[in-house]
Amino acid sequence: MKLLGLSQPPLQASALEQTVQAEAELAKGLRCLAWAQEAGFDPPELLVEAAACFQASLRSASEHIPALLGLAYLQLLSEDYPGAQDCLERISEIQPTHSDLKNWTRFLLETPQDHRLEENESPSSESNIEWLYDETERYIDQAFQRFSQRVVLKPTLESAELAQLEEQATSLEEIRAHVQNTILVLDSDMDTTALCLRMEPLDLLVQGLDEVLKASFALLDLRNQIALLEKNLNGLLDRAGRMPSPVERAEIEFRLDEALDRSDRLQNQLQECAKRNWPSEALKRGLDKTQFLVDILQELLDSQR
Repeated sequence: MKLLGLSQPPLQASALEQTVQAEAELAKGLRCLAWAQEAGFDPPELLVEAAACFQASLRSASEHIPALLGLAYLQLLSEDYPGAQDCLERISEIQPTHSDLKNWTRFLLETPQDHRLEENESPSSESNIEWLYDETERYIDQAFQRFSQRVVLKPTLESAELAQLEEQATSLEEIRAHVQNTILVLDSDMDTTALCLRMEPLDLLVQGLDEVLKASFALLDLRNQIALLEKNLNGLLDRAGRMPSPVERAEIEFRLDEALDRSDRLQNQLQECAKRNWPSEALKRGLDKTQFLVDILQELLDSQR
């Protein structure tokens, strides 16, 4: 069953009229699709009618995403994967962050896996394998190009930037896992060496993101340790300012020695961060502040001897 492909709609009616017409045709198409599902997609004429309605909706409003999704679904049902890809690409151009786009694209690439070559191999199933290979190749290139332009491989202490890095790392890992699974599917039917080679830049990008995230979390841990050191020193200052007894003063001096040891370790770690060109200036200022507290505390304890 061959459904209608995408076409360029005429722009004649007003925007309001176009929207009304588009919604009306969409509703008709969804009804036809619901009836077809209830009937087990038999007869197929209902699917053809639904496709015609979705097309009519798009002729009224070319950027009507629900109609594009409906048409993509029908193309998948009819195993017209390039047609479904056209619909998803149109949606990506209109609204790149659409909530359903990522799942639909993944479903599109995974669908041919349910049509593996069996004993009674047909020309259409062979073309599906070839199409899946081409789509996977394009998918790898697009993913690398998109992320290589957006990803900044530099550690950060900013919450928003860190959240963005984590999101990018998760998305890239999902893409890599999906492509690897697809390569395994294709491997039994054709030579996938070229696809594996195309994966190398993507693997390097994933590795780079992983290293940047680890560095960012290391910097966050340092910041937390410096903040805890400052808090402890302020507590010791408060206790020392209330004329402590000799026993309590001895305990304060012991805690101060511990704080000095911790400060030395943190200083060494910050020097290592600087060697790696990690953004550690703010952390160094925080540690310098703790040294100022140490000096005040030592002077106060000396004055009480």
